[in-house]
Amino acid sequence: MSPKTMRYPYDPEQSASNLIHRLGRLIRQGAAQYLVDQGAGVTPEQWGLLVKLAASLGATQVSLADPLLKDHANITRMLDGLQRRGLIRRRPNPGDRRSHHIHLTDAGREFVDDLLPGVLEQKARWFEGMNQAQLDQLVELLKLLEANIRDADND
Repeated sequence: MSPKTMRYPYDPEQSASNLIHRLGRLIRQGAAQYLVDQGAGVTPEQWGLLVKLAASLGATQVSLADPLLKDHANITRMLDGLQRRGLIRRRPNPGDRRSHHIHLTDAGREFVDDLLPGVLEQKARWFEGMNQAQLDQLVELLKLLEANIRDADND
């Protein structure tokens, strides 16, 4: 929307960017509360790392950090906590002595397998009233917005 086509007077509370910001906070708060209610003992960010690792055969710390827009020190702290709980293990990367491959342990895989159905049910409740076509369209629009923001930041 160009500045010329914006509604006037502009109401920042009703803007798309403000709504997306509020939804992001609500989703994070809802996810955090769900994990607390389940006694999971992990943050939504740690849960995201575990799910990403469950869907892969392992990852490096760098590959985990960039997509999540997290700094490397924060990822290290999160991984340290998951390793202390026995949910992940680090193995030296034979191709790069400075990095490690990170994998779920059997306990980590079981942890994800136990929690995932409930997490998916929670997300389904959040998207009630939307059909699959609407969800697909929402995802595509959000991807477009993300790409536009990244492109604008690179100018």
